[in-house]
Amino acid sequence: MLAGTLASILFLLPLAWALLRSFMPNNLVTQAPSGSDFSQLTTKNYSGLISANDISHYSLNSLLVAIGTAVLTAIVATMAGYGFARFKFRGSGIVFTLVLLTLMVPFQALLTRCSWRCTRSG
Repeated sequence: MLAGTLASILFLLPLAWALLRSFMPNNLVTQAPSGSDFSQLTTKNYSGLISANDISHYSLNSLLVAIGTAVLTAIVATMAGYGFARFKFRGSGIVFTLVLLTLMVPFQALLTRCSWRCTRSG
């Protein structure tokens, strides 16, 4: 339990630090931190982000894509899981192993590989 708590703190500390620094003025973010910097916290960066860009439109697009992907993945995975559990056919073990192997490779790694290959060939 202690190891889990320490690991959680280790992983959450950089996130908390970045969140805290996002409330600092721009001129202080690029400087080395000092104790007095934390007395000048402001929401100016966030209000500037919301007013300068059409962030709500982009956020809504990202939310719709994320929800659509999650729902479609849940439906397809449920149907595939039902098929593998219910129906036995020749080679089902091999097909199931191939499905599991493809799930072990992160999609972002495939994107990086494809973009590198497409850039080199073009």
